[in-house]
Amino acid sequence: MNSVHLQLPSPKPLKCFQCDKCFRRPSELNRHNNTVHLKLKPYSCNICDTSFGRNSDLKVHTQVQHEGRTRQELRQKKTSKYEGRTLRLKQNKCPKCDKCFTDQCNLKRHDSSVHLKLKPFSCYICDTSFGRKSDLKKHIQGQHQRRAPRARDGHKCEQCTKLFPRPSELKRHVDSVHLQLRPFKCAKCDKYFRDQNHLRRHDSSVHLKLKPFSCDICDLSFSIKENLKQHSLAQHEGRARRKEWLQYKCEQCAKLFRTPSKLKTHVNSVHFGIQEDKPFQCPKCDKCFRCQSDRKRHDSLVHLKLKPFSCDICDSSFGRKSHLKKHIQEQHEGRKGPRQYKCEQCTKLFTCPSKLKRHVNSVHLQLMAFKCTKCDKCFRDQGSLKRHDSSVHLKLKPFSCDICDSSFGCKSYLKKHIQGQHEGRKRPRQHKCEQCAKHFPTPSKLKTHVNSVHLGILEDKPFKCPKCDKCFRHQGDRIRHDSLVHLKLKPFSCDICDKSFGQENGLRRHILVQHEEKA
Repeated sequence: MNSVHLQLPSPKPLKCFQCDKCFRRPSELNRHNNTVHLKLKPYSCNICDTSFGRNSDLKVHTQVQHEGRTRQELRQKKTSKYEGRTLRLKQNKCPKCDKCFTDQCNLKRHDSSVHLKLKPFSCYICDTSFGRKSDLKKHIQGQHQRRAPRARDGHKCEQCTKLFPRPSELKRHVDSVHLQLRPFKCAKCDKYFRDQNHLRRHDSSVHLKLKPFSCDICDLSFSIKENLKQHSLAQHEGRARRKEWLQYKCEQCAKLFRTPSKLKTHVNSVHFGIQEDKPFQCPKCDKCFRCQSDRKRHDSLVHLKLKPFSCDICDSSFGRKSHLKKHIQEQHEGRKGPRQYKCEQCTKLFTCPSKLKRHVNSVHLQLMAFKCTKCDKCFRDQGSLKRHDSSVHLKLKPFSCDICDSSFGCKSYLKKHIQGQHEGRKRPRQHKCEQCAKHFPTPSKLKTHVNSVHLGILEDKPFKCPKCDKCFRHQGDRIRHDSLVHLKLKPFSCDICDKSFGQENGLRRHILVQHEEKA
């Protein structure tokens, strides 16, 4: 027998924070907020373009204004619907949450699904479990059969023409995508979400630190099942499977992404220059991040200098596992990634977009965005600025030679020192000057030679000698000048004739000319 449920007075726990009005369900609070405070009217009449806050108001307007029906007829039709039906009270009360039901069967179903968390209906394809058979049917149709709603039975969004099988899904789509509504507020961090499920997931993963989904292979745990699935695909099922779920392609740079949200973030930040909200701030350097995990990774890498990933071959340490993997491939296995990113100005190829961008900014655009606060010198990247500060201003020389105890500020300088001074290997002078046929070991030395000798362009020389006002490009050149010219130091002595020299190349030239040729 058809029946109408008579709702008994019940508490209204949901309170509107703008007008203190209370509601029983989140949908009622959401509707009140949209229509009363936000003045949203998403339902428009196709005939006269009048807008309404509720779909029912639009329906009444269409029947009265355009179909010629009166409000009295509509009321009579509404009351005739319920004639001959018996009223049933919700007398079966749940002892755990005070919710009421019309019969004992609905009460038992509520207790098993809500309080006991029983999910007896399992999907035979992916082993997902549900508390109701109808939810399992919706899951199979939506996830595995992928049956799109037809135009005749689908509910169409007026703004993006997308079809939905139910009005509730259409409403949820309009509220979250087009109206950008976030009515559910987290009580612990004041963050807003579009539905109750996202709020619960946020609370369990961020605040309660729950990670119920564990990997059967490596015992890593995750707070969301989707993260566990992505981990299994990426780490245990190989690179070929990983490319299959990179299915969202950027139309401007052809880069692939796993989800539409990551693609949207990429397009907004890289191509449109729109920066998203970054609520997580680092307390040590005031840098902001989109996610708490990004802030923690920044703190461990930048401030704590943690490098937990070590190479078993050469004992080099890295802050990220991807950097260690790249190091092994390039340094020990001799495998480098394909150079598929081409510079449009000089046709040079690079392995990744970041290296191409760094090349364009430093070589072609001559951008020096990182400025030293102590000497106003500018550098093209953060690494060069840090290296300059540690070697020039802090006078740090952490790289020591095991043979002669000489110290250097950069590891590359130590390597050059060992090859030139102890192994007798000189760097090949393969960079030739086109005007005077002189050769140089590096492009930077060739450029300095051409600018100063042939073009007459003098580079900046910030290091000044306090005794004779002569200026130098590097601090090492100034120190060498002081020891040779002013202090008259000659630490390099000849073992054959006891003659001394200020530089080692002078001693080497003396031995070659005076002793080896005469012999």
